[in-house]
Amino acid sequence: SRVSSVYAENDSSVWIGSEAGLVHFYKGRFEYLRDQFPELDIRILDIKYRKIENEFWLASKGRGIMVLKNGNLYQLGRRHGLSGNSVSAIEIQGAVVWAATNCGINKITVADIDNGNYAVQQLNESFGLLSNEVNDLIIKQDTLFIAGTAGLCLFNTHDYKNSG
Repeated sequence: SRVSSVYAENDSSVWIGSEAGLVHFYKGRFEYLRDQFPELDIRILDIKYRKIENEFWLASKGRGIMVLKNGNLYQLGRRHGLSGNSVSAIEIQGAVVWAATNCGINKITVADIDNGNYAVQQLNESFGLLSNEVNDLIIKQDTLFIAGTAGLCLFNTHDYKNSG
């Protein structure tokens, strides 16, 4: 099936995001995580690892963000404050996770995902994005490079403050 993302954890472990969901290649074998977590039977577009908390952050085509941590799966979607459930890319900057969606960008400040202790803030055209349809993003130092349907937008990550 179509592959959208890969993440090499170490020399013998690779995580694969595909139309068939999340796949773990380990010691020469493929393990389909949808067998353990039925929610992961959806297209995974991006995989990022948050080392400080041993968390895999997964961008999905229709179920928002899923976080795999210590054998548990957590989901963040519209009902949790995300601007959209179609997430195309994720970037991690310390305790902050940036997520690109079809409805803008989300800044997720994470204290403890296990206990649902996180805050989501939305950025969209009214904040200055060229388009709400965001395809990809990366962070270089304190600059967020945002690739959207209307072009490239640059954003200083420190310019966006918590709004109470």
